Amino acid sequence: MHAPIEDLERRERERGDRTIGEARFHLKTHDYCAYDLEVDTRDPTDQIAARIVDAWLKRQSLRP
Repeated sequence: MHAPIEDLERRERERGDRTIGEARFHLKTHDYCAYDLEVDTRDPTDQIAARIVDAWLKRQSLRP
């Protein structure tokens, strides 16, 4: 799941129980990984749902 840094930092401030700067720091965590499915919160919800279902169906078709 990806979200714009501005949204992550806003959420971080609004929650009040987060250390400021963690959101930006943790973005680096995903730089070296490859995921089976990635979604972006900027995408419309119906597109996100469709991608999740499509990925699940593809995964199921690989099962013996």
